[in-house]
Amino acid sequence: MRIWFAANIPPSSHGGVACSMQNLAQGLRRKGHDVKIIYGMHKAAANYLLFALGLGAKLAASAFAPPDWIIARSSDGVFCAVLRRILRLKTRIIVHNHGWEEHVYEYEKRLPSHVVTSPTTWKARSLRFSLLRLALSLCDACICGALDEIRWLKQKRPKKGTAFACVPNGVQRQATPYWLNRSEIPNDFLCVGGPTWKKNLEHSVAVFRRIRDRHAEARLFLVGTGVSALPESLKRVGEGVGGLHNVPDEPFAAMARWYRTCPFLLSFSRYEGGHSLAILESMSFAMLVFASPVPSTMEIIKHGGNGCILSGRDPDADASAILDIIGNRGTADAMRMKAFKAAARNSWDRQVNRLEAVLCRPA
Repeated sequence: MRIWFAANIPPSSHGGVACSMQNLAQGLRRKGHDVKIIYGMHKAAANYLLFALGLGAKLAASAFAPPDWIIARSSDGVFCAVLRRILRLKTRIIVHNHGWEEHVYEYEKRLPSHVVTSPTTWKARSLRFSLLRLALSLCDACICGALDEIRWLKQKRPKKGTAFACVPNGVQRQATPYWLNRSEIPNDFLCVGGPTWKKNLEHSVAVFRRIRDRHAEARLFLVGTGVSALPESLKRVGEGVGGLHNVPDEPFAAMARWYRTCPFLLSFSRYEGGHSLAILESMSFAMLVFASPVPSTMEIIKHGGNGCILSGRDPDADASAILDIIGNRGTADAMRMKAFKAAARNSWDRQVNRLEAVLCRPA
């Protein structure tokens, strides 16, 4: 099959969308498919309408030899879905959902305005949401990164119920559980992601402050923040706290060094549209994950089994729970082993097989 992946992100992107596209594309190529990835402009703020129109133009230009499938993020393939009907092309369209924007907006509305970074604009609510609904109504399938997203979409769009499939993020299997039974376990913690309201880094820093009060040598690495200077909200929470390190950018290929540096991951997100790559990759190194009760995260983290689900709201309670766990080596190692096994069950190969099953469905 000839398959296009498309997303309005720069080719240099180190985010989860790029990682997902690249790994799924590589897996499909290994299975003999002809796969092309189409990126947006180098500027991250490039207009999504122009990208969608440009993708439609590429499809029109290939009308005599069109791809069998276009797998496009969000509304990026909406004009392709319209054109294939006008031109009566065989191409089928998949919406690749990395967190449905209307679902995100529901979470956003529950928060105080001062917490929300880059709030959803009226223009996005009127135009982008409309394009999303149109893309969903015209597509042949929608693949989601979590069962929670599918449940939400089925509730909102019950007529599309048979077109949904779960193809979550995956992980490259590690040969051995790196942190299991190591002689030294430093009190080093990792956070991955930018300083947005979704990632809630302020809570991670507040929790670390309390851990640092008990362990003066502890360190927290904020990796992939995308900013050289932390925003004021994080500076206020972390004021006077030692051991806090900001790493603005890190390529996928270099992330393993952080998973080998830090035996613990803090992931106190308010929202995750799919299974977190950072959580899965951490688990593959047998890191111990402390996370908030986000529905998609709870699909992979079982509290007290392969990780810990904490409040994500009460820094004192969360820090206390973490200190209890890291102070009990036997309990921590048992959880690490279960985390390693759970990550192995969520390999990229498995997700590629799930996607191929969707692609092989009869028209």
